[in-house]
Amino acid sequence: MAQQPEAEGEFDAFYAATAKRPVATVYAITGDLAEAEDAVQEAYVRAWQRWERWRGRGIRCRGCGR
Repeated sequence: MAQQPEAEGEFDAFYAATAKRPVATVYAITGDLAEAEDAVQEAYVRAWQRWERWRGRGIRCRGCGR
């Protein structure tokens, strides 16, 4: 799926502002950093695939300018 460059920038900002917390949470549960990073990466891949549905819906992301 081809996304617009502005969507890519928005998603990059969203990822940068939000990814650390879920990695830390999954790591606390599993005790395995690689597994935590893989699980969170998969979640963000799925979010990216659906990003166009969420753009413009007024979703607020603290720290990413949305």
